[in-house]
Amino acid sequence: MVGSLSYLAPTGEDTDSPVPLGSDFHRLRVNLNASKSIDPLVLYGDLFYSYAFSEKIDGIRMQPGSYIGARVGASLAVTPEITSSIGLNFSFVDELEVNGMEINGTKQTIGVLELGMGFLISKRYFLSLSAEIGITDDAPDVLLGISLPTRF
Repeated sequence: MVGSLSYLAPTGEDTDSPVPLGSDFHRLRVNLNASKSIDPLVLYGDLFYSYAFSEKIDGIRMQPGSYIGARVGASLAVTPEITSSIGLNFSFVDELEVNGMEINGTKQTIGVLELGMGFLISKRYFLSLSAEIGITDDAPDVLLGISLPTRF
């Protein structure tokens, strides 16, 4: 088991939006991760909670909703060079508050099915492909990812 405490700072620049949402607020996140290896399978799970600090924007106090969630899944070593994974990720987001008043309709339930494949290309390179498929109305329909971690 591994626990972590993270601070997420607002990054990027505001473009056309007069009200920053999501990552434009300071956040604290607590995470607890557990994993269990049952060769050739690794089972994993996460519990997490995130609190966003309120911020005054043009005289209006904005308080994004806190969220709590859980993630479970399994990763399978198909061969010594290939892995596959599947998981479920659920987050429950509280309502946005503006000047202390909750905004109806901003509470969210985000559920995502996670699918992944990994390929060991060489001793230095690992290719990771992922797809996340939204299974609730509040989740994005599809997210695709590709990464190439490198060992130095």
